[in-house]
Amino acid sequence: MSLWALLKEVQAGATIFIPPDTWVSVDSIGTEPISLIAIFSEPGFEEYMREISVREGEKNVPVPAAELVEIRKRHSHAAIYQ
Repeated sequence: MSLWALLKEVQAGATIFIPPDTWVSVDSIGTEPISLIAIFSEPGFEEYMREISVREGEKNVPVPAAELVEIRKRHSHAAIYQ
């Protein structure tokens, strides 16, 4: 298996299609807040994303490892976590 990264800067209104089994990371390099809409084909994954995400206006801090394990257990029906 080869690992590779594709870095792509996108502008407002961009649509990006990501194939299955692709790891994704998003960084905002601008000064304005971003809005991101993600559509997943596996029902329930959005609930996991909601639980590990930071709400608007909150400080972005990593989820503690033990808490992340418990969150992933609750959502194990929706995805395989590595």
